[in-house]
Amino acid sequence: MNDSGDKRAQEQANENIFLKLKMAALQNSLVVLQVQDEKNEDKFQTISGWLPKVVKNDAIVIRTQDSQLVMLTIDRIKKVTTLSPSGDQESISR
Repeated sequence: MNDSGDKRAQEQANENIFLKLKMAALQNSLVVLQVQDEKNEDKFQTISGWLPKVVKNDAIVIRTQDSQLVMLTIDRIKKVTTLSPSGDQESISR
């Protein structure tokens, strides 16, 4: 693939993840994120919690289960799994 194709695919992946997070926020779903480590791109961490009702821009704030606030950029998120209050589970990844 060429660079513009890669960039377009990356932007589409970011948009898909953003839309999934936006829906999760509206449904007050528990969100589990697989996030690329800032210092080492080969390592990942898992963060779970809830999002505020409004998700904007290219960064999110997640309130973890132990009530810490964590800010993440959308491009670091590799996989999103949501669990709605009604028990419906969905997953999306790049």
